[in-house]
Amino acid sequence: MDYFAGLDVSLDTISVCIVNADGDILLEKKIEAEPAAIVAVLKHFGHPFKRIERLDRLCRQLARRDTVCRRLMTVPGVGEAAT
Repeated sequence: MDYFAGLDVSLDTISVCIVNADGDILLEKKIEAEPAAIVAVLKHFGHPFKRIERLDRLCRQLARRDTVCRRLMTVPGVGEAAT
């Protein structure tokens, strides 16, 4: 089974959502905005995640076309998509 993780990042917290290939939500959690907290949640899940190359590439292309996204990408630690 393939598993996917989505992160909604703000300055103070990160909302983590893990779904399977059928779209079933397996985990929803709000954590502190620290790299160690992200790693802990993803490792605790215990399954490898699938990276969607095509979707990742499309997301990057769309972000590069948008003026606001291009401006945000100049901020350290901000990019088109976290992979």
